[in-house]
Amino acid sequence: MKIGGFLKQSFVDFPATISAVIFTSGCNINCWYCHNRELIDGTKEEDISLDYIYDFLEKRKGFLDGVVISGGEPTL
Repeated sequence: MKIGGFLKQSFVDFPATISAVIFTSGCNINCWYCHNRELIDGTKEEDISLDYIYDFLEKRKGFLDGVVISGGEPTL
């Protein structure tokens, strides 16, 4: 998974929950209304490993209510 960004906590991306948000890089659709246009071409990639994200989420069990995986297009 190409990570395009990571928010440690969000109050707006998952209604009524405190969540972390993982943004993936790359999308095969070019929606005119996309709010993450810088992620579409797949060249924006943060220097964040999945191990770092897993460790962070493990430490936040009981504080975070959920994790949002957004894009780009996460199913690529």
